[in-house]
Amino acid sequence: MKIFSLSLLGLLWLPNLQAAPQAAPATVPPSPAISPVSSQFHDDPVDTSSPRATMRSFYTAMQDYKQGLDTSDEKLKDRINDAIRCFDLSQLPPVGRRLAAQQSAIYLKEIIDRSVVMDYGKLPDTATNWKSRSGTFVIKRKDGGDQDGEYLITAESLSHLPETFEMLKNHPYVKGGGGGAGYRAPWIDQYIPAWAFNRGVGLAYWQWIGLAVILLLGLVFRSIMRGVLGLCLRISSRSSMKWNSVLIQELTAPLALLGASVFWLVAVYGLRFSDRLQSFFHNTIFVLICYALIWTLYRLTHVLHLYLVEYAKRTDNNFDEQLVNLITRTLKVVVLVTGVLMALQNMGVQVFSVLAGLGIGGLAVALAAKDTLANFFGSIMIMVDRPFRVGHYIKVKDQEGTVEAIGFRSTKIRTPYNSLVSIPSSELSLASVDNLGMRQFRRVRTTLGITYDATPRQITEFVEGIKRIIGANPKCTPNCLVNFTEFNSSSLDILVNFFLDVPDVASEAEEKQKIYLEIMQLAQQVGVSFAFPSQSLYVEKLPSSKPANGE
Repeated sequence: MKIFSLSLLGLLWLPNLQAAPQAAPATVPPSPAISPVSSQFHDDPVDTSSPRATMRSFYTAMQDYKQGLDTSDEKLKDRINDAIRCFDLSQLPPVGRRLAAQQSAIYLKEIIDRSVVMDYGKLPDTATNWKSRSGTFVIKRKDGGDQDGEYLITAESLSHLPETFEMLKNHPYVKGGGGGAGYRAPWIDQYIPAWAFNRGVGLAYWQWIGLAVILLLGLVFRSIMRGVLGLCLRISSRSSMKWNSVLIQELTAPLALLGASVFWLVAVYGLRFSDRLQSFFHNTIFVLICYALIWTLYRLTHVLHLYLVEYAKRTDNNFDEQLVNLITRTLKVVVLVTGVLMALQNMGVQVFSVLAGLGIGGLAVALAAKDTLANFFGSIMIMVDRPFRVGHYIKVKDQEGTVEAIGFRSTKIRTPYNSLVSIPSSELSLASVDNLGMRQFRRVRTTLGITYDATPRQITEFVEGIKRIIGANPKCTPNCLVNFTEFNSSSLDILVNFFLDVPDVASEAEEKQKIYLEIMQLAQQVGVSFAFPSQSLYVEKLPSSKPANGE
């Protein structure tokens, strides 16, 4: 990499700056006319093909900017954006980068015009190494990135510009120079007493005071926002718009923190910290802003969850509570992951490059997590296809029970033994599921065995009586089957088959009990007895007994 180093203190064989007068700034002379090397507003007036071209592009752009300030020409003032294209801005934070770069351009133009009369002929116009003795100002060829191959004023040089300008700000402009860049001292300097510029623990006293003030004002602003949103909540609670109240209540805390953080981010720039300290405060506050934004979006997903749950209660066909849980959990994960990645990207971390570099590792993770992904998509298929829902009684392979939960990885079933069985969703989505919970009618099939001493008349009366009992029950369907079907080894078998229109297993058991008790009462009235497994021994003739002595 070829480096061209150019010292502002020795630029173009400058005289020693210490010899410059230390008096108050002289009156700024009128800005000279635009140099003959002015860009003349070509389609692309920024040339960074060599150190000479870079300085020419920067300086002529800032000359145009200065003339724009003097003549109130907005087009000329916009040339400052061409000047900052000569900078390496990779080390500046993305938020506020343009504003910081423009301030650096003003500093650099002011420093040059208080030091030298620009002479481009003394700058190298070829790719040859050149370095001044002090090396406080460097133009370096950039390798990689959007400005690959361009010669740019380095980020390290930009970081030293405020300190250099502080050294030279009381020096008058060099005669015949560009007349500066219209720099104006911040208005706050006119009201800060001299003692406040003394430094303690690394900062000026006025900076410590200002830091405490903006911290306090931010907290006050946060409290004001909470109060305003609380007032809006009280007003909306009196109206019929329920979801307005829910939305305001959920977003009050994160929005108040977001407002205070934005205030801190803007206010901290007025304290004029060094670049390193400014970057620290910027990154810290920016993390707080990202946290507040993620918190806000997370709360919005919670409001969406409440709305979908209520909607699912009203519409039994389109939404299910478990489907709502799956959707909102997925949204929350997406919000968290996306928010963290965007925060890292805006803080200068090349997230997409990092993700691209994790390709092999990502493949290994994907292979290790294939079962988890299969279960996740299995859960989605169950939600979409809806073969069963929470509360249904199902049979899957050798397991049966009531569905208690449908999760990301598995479905939990409460068995008749009160144990909890977890079946992976990937297996469940491929298995044959017998959903007993979705039966329109529940079949009752049993065989009643009566004893062989029952007469044909009793059997007929008993069968007809069972039909009347079933027909009289409002929970039974009209079609039933009751017949004497078989001579069993120890009983005369009567088949009873009917259907119950009940919603669940408990109701089914209740109705079966009622019918069975009525059948037992009928059996007593008819005079038949229920058989049970037994055997009867019949002896046709007993052997005769004779005395042993023949008597």
